[in-house]
Amino acid sequence: MIKKRNKRAQELSTNSIVVIILAVIVLVVLIFGFTRGWDQILPWLSSSNIESVSNQCDVACNLQNSYDYCQKERELRADDLPTGEKTVEGTCEFFSSNQLYSKYGIKECEAIKCEDLKVPCEDLALEGYNIALSDSCSGDDKRDLSASASNVVKTDAETNNNYCCATKI
Repeated sequence: MIKKRNKRAQELSTNSIVVIILAVIVLVVLIFGFTRGWDQILPWLSSSNIESVSNQCDVACNLQNSYDYCQKERELRADDLPTGEKTVEGTCEFFSSNQLYSKYGIKECEAIKCEDLKVPCEDLALEGYNIALSDSCSGDDKRDLSASASNVVKTDAETNNNYCCATKI
């Protein structure tokens, strides 16, 4: 009588070896990607989000969503930004109206007038502070409000004061 060989054990060890080899390859790729950078392993993956920001701005314009277009900060990522950095933050209005960013194709919105949303510095109120335009905003008792609010009018054409300062009373 001829005995049949049990081939299951053989198949299991072959499958296990293949799975272990694949796991080691994936692990090596992950280690290399996180230590050297994904752009060296996967150069077709772009670190740029220009198209995404441009689409978001187009949607805000088409829906006439003035907050999203004029005040919502977006992070623009690209390798060739004018600042030399990899990222810059700004509103759709900032990117569309600033000549340095015109090459990225973020279009101006004719339907939304962001200037109508601007608040004069003098109209702001903060308990315990006097608020006024100033030519500088330095010192421990002063806060620059124009840096924290994108809808504050920051420039007085007559005096060239560029800061909306809150001075502690």
